[in-house]
Amino acid sequence: MKKSLVALAVSSAAFASISAHAAEDTTVGFFGNIQYTYVTTDPKYADPTKPTSGNSTNGFKDNGSSFGFKGESKVSDATTAYFYVKYKIPATRNMDTDNGLDITMDKAFVGAKGDFGNVKVGSYDSIYNDAIQDPIDQLEWIGMTNNKTSAKGKTVAYFSPTISGFQVQVSAGLGEDDGTGVKSIKSNSNTTYTGVVKYSNDLVTVAVGYDSLTNQNKAILGATKALGDTMGITATVMPIENLSVSAKYEKTTDADSSDAGQKAFGLATRYGYGMGDMYASYENVDMGKNNKNNIYGHDTYNEYAFGVTYSINSSMYVYTELGRVGANEAKTTAMGVTYNF
Repeated sequence: MKKSLVALAVSSAAFASISAHAAEDTTVGFFGNIQYTYVTTDPKYADPTKPTSGNSTNGFKDNGSSFGFKGESKVSDATTAYFYVKYKIPATRNMDTDNGLDITMDKAFVGAKGDFGNVKVGSYDSIYNDAIQDPIDQLEWIGMTNNKTSAKGKTVAYFSPTISGFQVQVSAGLGEDDGTGVKSIKSNSNTTYTGVVKYSNDLVTVAVGYDSLTNQNKAILGATKALGDTMGITATVMPIENLSVSAKYEKTTDADSSDAGQKAFGLATRYGYGMGDMYASYENVDMGKNNKNNIYGHDTYNEYAFGVTYSINSSMYVYTELGRVGANEAKTTAMGVTYNF
């Protein structure tokens, strides 16, 4: 037998032994999805700095196709360690003309959970976004307006145990910037802090959140300004089974004025009808006094969107959405399909 085959046989046996040992207290899984959407967009207002920005567009889009790995292992009877890593890859990429696969990291973190709560370290969605914004920003393709949150990445978070319906969540973003490479105007450090307090029972869930925004700046009418912080509150009520109604208010201040930032008030509802969900969202957005006479010619706007999903089976569903959203009040329709594996 050739040495390479002998080495392969020995390595395979060793790997099988390690895997069998790891399987005693470790589980590892592979997951992913493919998401296609056909989108038509017709903006009401055009950006005067971009001549074609007011044109209607349509075509197939990728809606976040991804794959990843996750797993957990037992540390003790009361503690479990875990990991999660997710990559995005555009399903609409033209492999004949585009170079490479364009795989990008979306989330990656490790942690430990148990009677003490949950601690995780890595890159993942803001705890403020999850608690305050997601109940209103609930659609598959169409996105509702959200106030600024800290840049994602290099984050340590702690989630307390839920006691009498209450839970406290805190996180620190350690040195991540807003993607521009420009250090925060209001601080020499890009370390940012986020906190959420939640209360939940069978009828209602209420969450209050705070984000210091230390690692974010904002360009307003050609000038870069420091942001103060973002604060928000969300309440969700489930009056009957499969029906939820949510309301949100959030405000982002500028560092030099408590009245300068963006305010957003939103309402949403969602109903599970058995084969899928029907849902709708509405927001009134006040972009703040430093946005007066912005490029779209107005400082407040209303946006709305609604949609319905239908499950083909436990892995695949389709959806249709219609809305008018954003400061350019773009009329958007989307028809999509998602297959999870």
